[in-house]
Amino acid sequence: MSAAVLEMSAGASAAERLADFARVATDDVDEAAEQIGRIFCPHDLKPAQARAAGFSARHNCAAFDGFSINYVTYGGSVSIDPGCLERFFLLQVPLTGTARIRAGAGDFDAVPDRTASLLSPTIPTRMMWSDCAQVILLLDRRMVEQRAAALSGTVASTVEFDPVIDLDAPSGGPCGPALAG
Repeated sequence: MSAAVLEMSAGASAAERLADFARVATDDVDEAAEQIGRIFCPHDLKPAQARAAGFSARHNCAAFDGFSINYVTYGGSVSIDPGCLERFFLLQVPLTGTARIRAGAGDFDAVPDRTASLLSPTIPTRMMWSDCAQVILLLDRRMVEQRAAALSGTVASTVEFDPVIDLDAPSGGPCGPALAG
């Protein structure tokens, strides 16, 4: 399925609201990796099929001071290996498709209306997206760590979150509608 078709079926409201912030629209794997890597971080991007059949990528990004709101979709199945994110946290809420995520030693599936992910900058990450579209909130690491220190009354230090967000749980429920709505 192409990224354009996924975009039409992916909770049009999320895609439509970020349409004015289009940054990447390509069917070329190397171009997608390079351009999206400049927005997020350098990463390995590989289609599951050697010939990149059905590959496409779209990325819309509204950037603000300390955070950005992103809409990212890949047509086809792709592996994404950013390693450690280093400078930011990513809250990823899937709209369509699935994302198999390995964060540290744990694996889980991010699935629309059920599971989102919260990736920490110090935990190595690998993902396999299958016809997946996600709304992604990028949060500056320094901002999060300073806020955590202020709330706890301690010196700023490394913050790591459990990467699995259960969208049916009281603590995770507001994440889906707030970003995807």
